[in-house]
Order: sequence, then C-alpha cells, then structure tokens
Amino acid sequence: MISSLFYNISSISVLGFTDNQLSGSLPANIGLTLPNLQVFDIGLNEFFGTIPSSLCNASRLQILDLGDNNFAGSVPTNLGNLLHLEWLNIGPNKLGRDLDFLTSLRNCSKLGSLDFTSNQFKDVLPNSIGNLSTQLYGLYFGHNQISGMIPAILHNLINLFILGMEGNLLTSVIPTYFGEFQKMQRINLEGNRLSGQILSSLGNLTKLGELLLNDNNLEGRIPQSIGNCQSLQLLDISQNYLSGVIPHQVFVDNNEEFKQIDANMQKFLLSIFNIGILCSMEFPKERMSMEEVIKELQLIKKLISVAEIISGLFPFSSGEGVVLMYIDWFYYCN
Repeated sequence: MISSLFYNISSISVLGFTDNQLSGSLPANIGLTLPNLQVFDIGLNEFFGTIPSSLCNASRLQILDLGDNNFAGSVPTNLGNLLHLEWLNIGPNKLGRDLDFLTSLRNCSKLGSLDFTSNQFKDVLPNSIGNLSTQLYGLYFGHNQISGMIPAILHNLINLFILGMEGNLLTSVIPTYFGEFQKMQRINLEGNRLSGQILSSLGNLTKLGELLLNDNNLEGRIPQSIGNCQSLQLLDISQNYLSGVIPHQVFVDNNEEFKQIDANMQKFLLSIFNIGILCSMEFPKERMSMEEVIKELQLIKKLISVAEIISGLFPFSSGEGVVLMYIDWFYYCN
C-alpha cells in the first residue's frame, strides 16, 4: 500500500510505482491533492476499486498508466479534461461495460496511445472513436466483448501504426480503408467473427510487419498482393476458410534468414508449404489426397538427396528427417 503522504505532496509531478505488488484503492480526491502531476504510472500492481473521477483535475497529466491491476467499474467520462494527455493505459483490468469514456477523449488532441485491452467492455464501438486525436499511433482494445462492425469513422485515424482488436466479437468484413493506413506496422484482428475476403489493398501497406487474421470466418483466395508487404515478418491466417497459396515473396523477400538459404532449398520449402495449403482447402474435393501428398513429398526428398550429392548444398546430412517430419504433420490434414 502506498503511504497517504505521497498523495498529499501537491508539488509532486511524477509518481511511478510500476511492476511491484502494491495494493489498495486510490483516494477519491487524488486529482485535487496532486494538481501538478504529469506522470502517474502504477501499472503491474494489485490496485483495486474504481478510477477516481477527480483525476481530471490533475490537468497537467501527460502519462496515465493504470494497466495490469484490478480496477473495476466504469471509466470516468471526464478524462477529456486532461488536454495534455499523451498516453492512457487502463488495461488489463476489470473495467466496463460501456465505452462512453471514449467520447470525452476527443478533447485530448495530443493523445498518442490508448490501451483498454483485456477488460469487460461490451456493446459496439461508438462512432466517437473516430474523433480521437489524429496523432494517435497506437490503439489497443483486444480481449473484450466488443461486437458489431468495425466503424467506418475509424478511417479518420490516419496516423495509426499499431491496431489491436483481437479476441472480441467483431463481425462483418474488414473495411476497405484498412488498405489506406500507410503508416501501419501491426494489425491484429485474430479471434473475432470477421467474414468476407482478405483485402487485396493490404498489399499497399509497405511498412506492415505483422498481420494476424487467424481464427475468423474469412474466405476466398489469399491475395497475391500480400507479397508486396515488404516489411512483413509475421503472417497468421490460420483457422479460416481460405484457399490458394501464400505468395513466395512473403518468405523470400521479407525474411533475411530465408534469403541465406540456397535457391534450390527455397524451392523445396515453398513446395512443401504449398502442399500444406492444398491439404487445407475448404472443400474436401479440392484437397490433395494423402496418396498425392506422400508422392509429392517423396519426390522432393529425392531431389534434396540428389542436390546434396551433387553440390553439398545443405548443412544437414540428409533431407529425409525434415521431409518425414512434414509427412507426419500432413497426416492431420485429412
């Protein structure tokens, strides 16, 4: 527990107690007794109770981090009075259920990062989320119970480069404007109920390093334009209803380690991966049979063996173990 003395030092500008085992509730009048507070960081502790609405009186606050605690109840709807706020983290906690606090945050014109991940927020995203500061670069609200469509007004947040919406109940399609987030580096939509196709315009995001779309209801063919994402390092589209092949540029052009592998070995690995895609087609009639899988893998094994004999291409003594590992794995496809 933090001594009450700290809460009465009116001249203090920074309070940081992050990553401890501190507990207790915050004084209801904390914003009145600490009017000069600029940084309040008590994340990764065991604080509980409600977030005091008096925090809005600490008008100089720039960083407010209450994440990874046990705060409950509603988020104060007057946080928009913190005109200098740049960083707001209130997740994970036990906060919810409404998202009314987002409306007031439109006044925080300097807000760069907003995180309300892993709480108990429900209902649909309000249109007010699109009125947040255009300086916002990080928006995180994964692992709640937010439902409905991704609002069109989110398009206003043109400077986003991290967007985390995973583990919710979002439905409908991925909005077309996602392909216009030119600064985007990470998109996480995994674990929702999104349908429709993967946007081909995502290939326009040359700075995109991570794209997580797994565990949804996406369908159709994998767009070859994803190969244009020059910075892509992590791609997960598993547990959907997709068909086609992942463009080889994802592995070759964007992966420094892959570039170090001999060109022949690259072809072998890509062939094995494409077999996996054909095993995972949505309709049984479109899937490669197990007999065809084994036949193709045996052919690749022979080619690897020949390549080893001719030029000693690979650091391992035999490709057989690698290929057999994939054969074992492919048995789970059918």
